[in-house]
Amino acid sequence: MAEQAVRLRPGGAQTNTLGVARYRAGDMVGAIEELKKSEALDPGRLLALNGFFLAMAHLHLGQKVEARVWFDKADAWMEKHHPNDQELVRFRAEAGDQLRLQNANTMMPNGAAAFAR
Repeated sequence: MAEQAVRLRPGGAQTNTLGVARYRAGDMVGAIEELKKSEALDPGRLLALNGFFLAMAHLHLGQKVEARVWFDKADAWMEKHHPNDQELVRFRAEAGDQLRLQNANTMMPNGAAAFAR
């Protein structure tokens, strides 16, 4: 259904919905493609929505640095533009939990985190 919406009316919001649907379906490569396309179609307007899901998708592919970059961009945008948006608060928490879990699973023997901020 999201694919049909994008074909009928391509735009950042529709493409974001398709990217999120692909992420939720486990298609990380497809999610990244659509979410980056959404950002290109509507630069900056959906940065938090795109960025939190880009962070999670990259993390699932083992791309920790890229995940952190997108999370930080999304977080900064959200704090500046919509700090109390409850949907964004939930997405940030979901992405943050995944980043922390991944970080905890990659601890070095001396206790330092292997995940670069």
